[in-house]
Amino acid sequence: MDTRTNLCNSDIQKILNELNSKLSANPISKMNYYFNPIEIKDIMTNDSNIFIKLQNISDNMCFYLGLYDRPRLIFIEEESVNSNIKKRIFTCGPNGTIQTYENEHERDFAGLYSGDFQNQLVMVVWKKGYTIINILGILAHEITHHFMKQHNIYQPDERENEIFTDISAIYLGFGHLLYPAYKQITYYKDRATHKRTIGYITPNTILKAISIVCEMKKWNSQEVIDLFDDDSDRFKIFLLLLKYRYKLLKNKLSFYLTRVKSRRQDFKIHKVSLKLENIQDGYEKIKIIMRDTSKFNNKNISKDDGEFLVNLTNDIFSLNTEEIIKVNIGKVKDSKIALREINKEIYNSTEQLEKKINIWLVRLQKIIK
Repeated sequence: MDTRTNLCNSDIQKILNELNSKLSANPISKMNYYFNPIEIKDIMTNDSNIFIKLQNISDNMCFYLGLYDRPRLIFIEEESVNSNIKKRIFTCGPNGTIQTYENEHERDFAGLYSGDFQNQLVMVVWKKGYTIINILGILAHEITHHFMKQHNIYQPDERENEIFTDISAIYLGFGHLLYPAYKQITYYKDRATHKRTIGYITPNTILKAISIVCEMKKWNSQEVIDLFDDDSDRFKIFLLLLKYRYKLLKNKLSFYLTRVKSRRQDFKIHKVSLKLENIQDGYEKIKIIMRDTSKFNNKNISKDDGEFLVNLTNDIFSLNTEEIIKVNIGKVKDSKIALREINKEIYNSTEQLEKKINIWLVRLQKIIK
């Protein structure tokens, strides 16, 4: 029976919020996810020198997390990777040489972190049924313990602390390593099928946490999906990220529509500004014509034309139309500065001004012709 914890979204979010509040903005991992170094791809196809490669990966994880103190790795083969090699314990001596010891007994743990100041180490155990995928998941969990130790973050209850560490590993960008590693392991021994698991949370919890962290840190959802090698795993995380992807698409569409609206508004403002400039130029032409009284000498001016000229003269002296033009120009400038939409009042007023000035100009041209 699987005794691991299956957390709901709200419980996951609670842990993530607590972790986020306790971490400063300095660790690079706070916004990124872990990219697999070349050693991981190499170790998948070539199981020679596994200990050295795992130590390099462990150091790389620490570098990614911004940790200067890199724990010493102890790699224990309880089930030999290569059947031709005796089960051994691998560790690195003080002078940097690799030391091996015979593996005497079976451990009741898959990984262990010791955070003593003088002797920081990570122990990883290769048990029956494990693959390198499981080992990488264990290593990511233990390096997260190291990270939490350096930042003095922990839970008083041991099991709660382990669950907190698993969720923290996902937050720090190791979720794509934990998920395949935490799947149920099936192996055969003594002509019987056996099953075992590692970790403290279910794979389903891991996927939910990855989707929450993805949105929380604004990760590229497609890049997160591409971190998974198995097609079925990619499809599962794709489904969980649909809501986030829809939200991104909606925001992108909203941004695009806002830009379109802004450009349309800029075009409208520009159009009205040009109209007002033309209106102002037309009005100045009217004033010039009205000042030159010689243009009206010896003209057969009708009664209606006479009334028109009198009203036009009164308008020019009272500054009615000129003031309206200036007010509209000011309002358009204010709209441009404040990025506000031009209201219908300005549109209507500008249209009326344009129509009136054009009528005046045409009529004046006929009178002085």
